[in-house]
Amino acid sequence: MDRESNLNRAETFSFINPWIRYFLFFFSFLFWVFSLLIVGIGVYAKLQKATDTVRDTFLIDPAVILIVVGVVMFFITFCGCIGALRENIRLLKMFSFTLTLVFLIQLVIAVLGFFHSDQTREALGKFVKKAIVHYRDDLDLQNLMDYIQKEVLRFDTDTPDCTTLPALFVFMLASVRIFHMKS
Repeated sequence: MDRESNLNRAETFSFINPWIRYFLFFFSFLFWVFSLLIVGIGVYAKLQKATDTVRDTFLIDPAVILIVVGVVMFFITFCGCIGALRENIRLLKMFSFTLTLVFLIQLVIAVLGFFHSDQTREALGKFVKKAIVHYRDDLDLQNLMDYIQKEVLRFDTDTPDCTTLPALFVFMLASVRIFHMKS
């Protein structure tokens, strides 16, 4: 009898607290499904485009950005979901490592962007100029920039000053020109 209870206890033993295990599984599964949705929306948006735009706009294409972010998010959350469900320590370590790595990369980019603000502004200026050239070519890019203008920066695009060139680009170019005049 005692031997059977020891074997039973050994089979049910876990290094991971059940509350933490299922909490991690639930949220990993939730973000895993969300990442599949992001990839699906990105693929649908890419397939629905009437023409393929110039290769210069490939990196600023919102559909491509959605696909890349969704795929990376899918693999990270897959490791967390399966690792928590099966109590696979390697997958949980990989999940923890990749989340830490993503956080540290974001932190490094923010710090470098702060300390190298001159190069950041120049890169932003090049990006804006490239986006201005292709603004009317890509409907997704146009809608994204219009959304940023209206909702994030609160620019009114219906004013007479903003009919030929989006207000966001005017604002960005003005800030880049002012920066170059100061230098």
